[in-house]
Amino acid sequence: MPALRKLPVETRSSLLRAAHLLIAADGRVTVPEFLLFTILKRRLGPDAGRAVPVRFAELAPCHATLASAVAGRRRAFAGRAEHAFTQVPSR
Repeated sequence: MPALRKLPVETRSSLLRAAHLLIAADGRVTVPEFLLFTILKRRLGPDAGRAVPVRFAELAPCHATLASAVAGRRRAFAGRAEHAFTQVPSR
């Protein structure tokens, strides 16, 4: 990422446009594609370098929701969703 940040603004904008076009080419966006583009946009986009406000001072209240979403998302974890959900540290 540091090498990409050294590119001129126009080049970084072109890179972001190309990444967006590649991701959108098949008409769907996967979670890894979304994450990659979000990281690229935050690191290389016009607002790169500005502080991003933190919405959650503490993530503990979100653990159960996140674990449930992850467990339900992947069929590879079928039958283990209950286990994944109950492994969240309690507060």
